[in-house]
Amino acid sequence: MTPEENKRVQEILNIRTKLLNEKIAQQEEHINSLTSQLNDKEEEISALKTWLTEAQNHAANLEGQLLALKSQPQPEPQILTIPAPPQPQPPQPQKPSYLVSLLRQHFGLDPFKPGQEETVDAILS
Repeated sequence: MTPEENKRVQEILNIRTKLLNEKIAQQEEHINSLTSQLNDKEEEISALKTWLTEAQNHAANLEGQLLALKSQPQPEPQILTIPAPPQPQPPQPQKPSYLVSLLRQHFGLDPFKPGQEETVDAILS
């Protein structure tokens, strides 16, 4: 091989080595990124496991409270009765009072004006 060919081969080898080193650096960077993501996911899983354990403990506590409540004697339910409203009474026909008859007899008038009969009755009693 000639020195020029040797130099050319060396240049090609240098270029290939440089490209391979760049590719290795990219792969290492990608591996580091994936490792970081994996660590983040492991932290999330650990937090979720902690949360799940706490939730299970809380559920067990609530279950115990429920069993305790169920074991206590329960009071009898009270039934409230509401009386039916009174039935309206049909209006009673009013009998002419003795005052109306006196009004008619002495003054020739038939009915009292509203409130007059009660007033006269109160005065007389």
